[in-house]
Amino acid sequence: MIHVSFDHRLTTDFALQVTAQLPASGVTAICGRSGSGKTTLLRLMAGLEHTHTGDLIIGEQILQNRQTFIKPERRNIGYVFQDARLFPHLSVERNIAYGYRRANKPMPAERCQQLYQVLAIEALMSRDIRHLSGGERQRVAIARALVTNPALLLLDEPLSAIDRDHKHELLSYLSELFQWLDIPVLYVTHGLDEVSRLADHLLVLERGQLSYQGAPENWLPMTSEQTPNRDNKTPEPVVIWRGTVISYESHWQMSQLQVGKHSLAVISPGEIQPGSSQRILIHARDVSIALNDPDTHDCSIQNRLTMTVSCITPQHPYSLITLTSGSLTLYSLITAKSCDGLSLKPGVEVTAQIKATALV
Repeated sequence: MIHVSFDHRLTTDFALQVTAQLPASGVTAICGRSGSGKTTLLRLMAGLEHTHTGDLIIGEQILQNRQTFIKPERRNIGYVFQDARLFPHLSVERNIAYGYRRANKPMPAERCQQLYQVLAIEALMSRDIRHLSGGERQRVAIARALVTNPALLLLDEPLSAIDRDHKHELLSYLSELFQWLDIPVLYVTHGLDEVSRLADHLLVLERGQLSYQGAPENWLPMTSEQTPNRDNKTPEPVVIWRGTVISYESHWQMSQLQVGKHSLAVISPGEIQPGSSQRILIHARDVSIALNDPDTHDCSIQNRLTMTVSCITPQHPYSLITLTSGSLTLYSLITAKSCDGLSLKPGVEVTAQIKATALV
């Protein structure tokens, strides 16, 4: 278990006050809007910022409390910044070797080779850093951090400076890497798609305070302050559902995911084993509402879920519809005109429609 407790004032009107017990394995995502304190929390854990009112204990090792402050270079924590921070005058191999030589107990050579394979950087070793793509640079930066054999890996928005095509590629590498790693990872991000794909545990910060801690699929954001979204400006509630894969169709690159009593068609670019547990992210804008379930042969939308309207929140010119089915909650953002035209009200049973293309 990782015990974290910080009370750190940055300005006269902002303080980071976080106390949490984090799992000693898997990926903990740290989410929240800009300025909520995500990066500050990582820097405090790494020892790059010092506060006298903070505790950090990893397992049985005390890294910081009122009597103790272990220097950053002695904390055995790997840190990967947004901009990779590689040495441009060194090759990939020499950048990684720099981290390896500075480690007290570096990663064994055989495991280093496995790491290079997982990150697919073996062919890059002789390359000049200046000739790498953004995704390649981040993979090299991650390798440099991990060859030091850290007890904890901190990643600060590793995909923020990467274009969309390379982002999906790096997400695949990270997913495989996190399954291979045997140390805990703290992963700061604005992207809920990254949370649903990578995270086992979730922390949500709001104005320096911890507003949620737990499983990603149990988090139901309802305010613009809590919800990072597509334009980072307007509120767009989402849900993260966890389900079990019941079938996979390689020809169509699609799988069927059982969530509660519902079966959903989901895009699956890579093969997924039936019986495995998967999460999906559903944006409110991707959910439409019908009063009657259209005939399967007359509609391209494959996911049609019978649900009940539980709440209608006006957000002119939109209406945010909260839908429930058993323990499941779903949001639909439609125009106020459509809401009025359908005569929606709490208690009405409707069909929630979700395109399979919106679920990956």
